[in-house]
Amino acid sequence: MMLSMTACAPKQRGTFYTLEEAYKQGLLTQDDLKSIAHYQNGESAEEDFEPMPKNPEELSKKTEKAIKETKAYELRNQDTKPIKEAKAKDIIIRKYYGTYNDCVAVMLDDMFGGFIDIERMVIVAGVPFYYRASYNIMIWKEK
Repeated sequence: MMLSMTACAPKQRGTFYTLEEAYKQGLLTQDDLKSIAHYQNGESAEEDFEPMPKNPEELSKKTEKAIKETKAYELRNQDTKPIKEAKAKDIIIRKYYGTYNDCVAVMLDDMFGGFIDIERMVIVAGVPFYYRASYNIMIWKEK
């Protein structure tokens, strides 16, 4: 009897939220947003604000892999123009901003999206975030 082996694509390992969604759902506090903004902007809007240290200082390989697998899963299963060939190895974590209440703040890139060099400001719960490219900070929460 011959057994058939099929390659299984990794499952969704977590969920991504925008900063706004994470704040509105209570996953992030305003102080969490201020800390993330400090790491993004290079300074705090409030002079006396002391950002929370990144804890952990760097992502573990396990968490990094789970984030990349989640993003690849999303790309393969998006409603419009799914990218069936997307794999975790195609995802780049451009920047890690810290972990807040079991939620990981990251900026991701993939080989499938376009890059736009644009300066912009986004305000979330009164906290300004300055971007110099089309990438956004995303919040990842493990399932």
